[in-house]
Amino acid sequence: MTTVYLHIGTAKTGTTSIQNFLAENRILLEKQDFSYPYMNLGLSHQVDKRNAHFLAYLSPEKDRAKEKEIRSKGYEFVSQAAREHSKVILSDELIWSRSAVMKNFWPQLAANFKRLDCKVKVIVYLRRQDQLLQSLWNQYVKDFRIVSQTFQEYSRQNGLNRYPFDYFKHLNTIAKAVGKENLIVRVYEKSQFKDNNLISDFLQIVGVSHTDEFTSGSIHINHGLSGNFIEMKRIINKARCYKDSDNFLQYPMLFASVQQQETSKSSKASMFTYEETLEYLQQYEESNRKVAEVYLNRPEGELFRDKIEDTPAWQLDRDTLHEDILLFTTEALFAQETKIRELQSQISDMRQNMTAMKQEIQVLRQKNTSMYNSLIFRIYRKLRRVLKHK
Repeated sequence: MTTVYLHIGTAKTGTTSIQNFLAENRILLEKQDFSYPYMNLGLSHQVDKRNAHFLAYLSPEKDRAKEKEIRSKGYEFVSQAAREHSKVILSDELIWSRSAVMKNFWPQLAANFKRLDCKVKVIVYLRRQDQLLQSLWNQYVKDFRIVSQTFQEYSRQNGLNRYPFDYFKHLNTIAKAVGKENLIVRVYEKSQFKDNNLISDFLQIVGVSHTDEFTSGSIHINHGLSGNFIEMKRIINKARCYKDSDNFLQYPMLFASVQQQETSKSSKASMFTYEETLEYLQQYEESNRKVAEVYLNRPEGELFRDKIEDTPAWQLDRDTLHEDILLFTTEALFAQETKIRELQSQISDMRQNMTAMKQEIQVLRQKNTSMYNSLIFRIYRKLRRVLKHK
């Protein structure tokens, strides 16, 4: 029986780095009888390395037939990989949240893998809830043009009310379907990783020997927006015209933010005050304690070990605002200029192709004229011979 290791996130716990590593080292993994199968499902390139996405795929058009087709094809790829290898690794961070709203997700998943004669082991990394909430809001403002609430507004309006922050409750749902012994819970804190390294920690879980042959060249750092840039992007998202765009200012804003982070000496800030952090975490204290006791075998009930720091609360930095606006404007103009140059290059290539086509057409016309004239002349000569004999 093949073992399927299903990595389900949560979001903002280094999942992209893990997926990049696995995708880049497919051949080396196969030497150790592991498969990280590529799913050619015709979906966005953004989910190419998230090979478990078929399990949580939802059609934007709510096309249930397409969703069923995608899942069926995904299971076929898993079945093929399972016939060739004794261990298969699948990963997609959306599974943690979407499985909370998709009806009978875990019982159906367990049944489907059983039909494939596969034993499923679920791996999940948990991040402290206050950090996760801030990181998710930051990403939503950065990546989605429809999010324009402040952090406080978003929190009060329960913008993430369907996200399973009650870890113990959601873990119990998963364990009920796949078995507690098949649920591997890890904590997303560097001090709790094997060798203080996320990749080493993950490989140890699944049983891969981390040799020097493996490459980690594309370890992904998913930068969030910092300082004034998160507020600037939030306000831009409020513009009615921008809501209908393709979020074209996302990357200029991100690049400006990263540049400012690399050059400035500004300290880390939190969207929560220290007192707000303690108050927010209090609602999950009992749940976290039970996770530590039940799923990590820690009688003391300590899940997260990093100290809760008294980090300065975020506020708009008016002293650097003018510089930040100029940085962002420059990045936006540069992106526009780059796009214009690409379009000009394409237009130039198209003109050259059109000129070449015109020349070919002219040559063909000349050939056709010559052939036409030659044909007329032959018909004329033949008619003369016929008339002459008469």
